[in-house]
Amino acid sequence: EADSGKQEIQKYEEAYTGTRDALMKEEEKLREMRRTKGNEENLRQLEVKEIEFRLETENIMQKLRQDYNFDPAAVVQSEGQEAGAVPQDFVPEAAEEQAMLLRERIERIGEVNLVAVDEYQRLKERYLFLKDQTEDLSGAETNLNRIVEEIEKECKSRFTQAFEKIKENFESIYQKLFEGGSARIFLTNPDNPLETGIEIEAQPPGKTLRNIMQLSDGERCLTAISLLFAIFLAKPSPFCFMDEIDAPLDETNILKFTKLLKEFSRLSQFIVITHNKRTMEAANILYGITMEEVGVSKIVSVKMGEPVPV
Repeated sequence: EADSGKQEIQKYEEAYTGTRDALMKEEEKLREMRRTKGNEENLRQLEVKEIEFRLETENIMQKLRQDYNFDPAAVVQSEGQEAGAVPQDFVPEAAEEQAMLLRERIERIGEVNLVAVDEYQRLKERYLFLKDQTEDLSGAETNLNRIVEEIEKECKSRFTQAFEKIKENFESIYQKLFEGGSARIFLTNPDNPLETGIEIEAQPPGKTLRNIMQLSDGERCLTAISLLFAIFLAKPSPFCFMDEIDAPLDETNILKFTKLLKEFSRLSQFIVITHNKRTMEAANILYGITMEEVGVSKIVSVKMGEPVPV
């Protein structure tokens, strides 16, 4: 009887254990079901949130497109993301704040100049035109500078050649007029012949070498005549006009002057204004200006010939 009681108890214990295990399993299933239900609720809430966020994001993007002509999708695509996809770290509040800042900056800039593109194109064309003109002027300036250099080089060469010829002629004619002595002309600045001055030094027979300003009037006049004929001899012209060039000369020097004049008359024609009788005697044709009536001039011409023996 005791054994049967123990068996009965053991049977109940086993039944209790099985029931308890089954209950625990059911409770676990119940808890799992509750968790699943909670997850489903959370999932539904998250889906609702996602829809709200998407709508808010779309509204912001639409506002950016309409108000600011700004396409966020293009920016996202330029950053290597799929066009139209929202970045994972996108925050609507931050985007709205950024949009407000951009709006304020645009308002500070002012109204949009609708003709700015046309004006830019016009200014660009003007700039290109002026640029071409500047390049042309620069090229012309370079060519002109080259031409000026060539002209200056040629002028220096010709001037130097002419000066050397005049220098030789001057020394020769001076010695002929003074019947001796010496004279020379030289440049004050040989390195710049086109802008240099000319100095004259002369040494009449029996005198020391002097600057032309230290000579007497007659000596200075003969020296100047020597230079004049030296230039004329270097490049003769059809005629030469002289106005009272013999005024400072005495009779002896007048004879020297007229002798030189006759010698050069073989090369050219000389027209000389003079009051000196000796110079008049050397002329081939003599023209006199008289005033028989007040305010009325009269020209009298005399052709000078060989003297007739008496």
